[in-house]
Amino acid sequence: MAVIGKFRITGSFKISGRGLVAIGDIIEGKVKDGSFTTFNTGSKDVTLKIGSVEMGDKISSGEYFVGLLFVYKDENEKKELESLKLPEQVIDIVER
Repeated sequence: MAVIGKFRITGSFKISGRGLVAIGDIIEGKVKDGSFTTFNTGSKDVTLKIGSVEMGDKISSGEYFVGLLFVYKDENEKKELESLKLPEQVIDIVER
């Protein structure tokens, strides 16, 4: 596995029907669909495939952010993770 980038998670939220979105900034390299990352949920480490990389904006402040959406192995994993509030952290983005 080769590290291709680093991403700073500054928060997270849920999109109904799609799951957990980790928001933040790309701080080094690149982040792309199909790559993988491991992040800490506050109680355990979870490794997921990145299904989509999206841009968003906070209407109240006019700031932009990058959102990472994930591919889940099943509906149980999706339900378990989608309501998390991720702690701030820097994560590696890897290609397998």
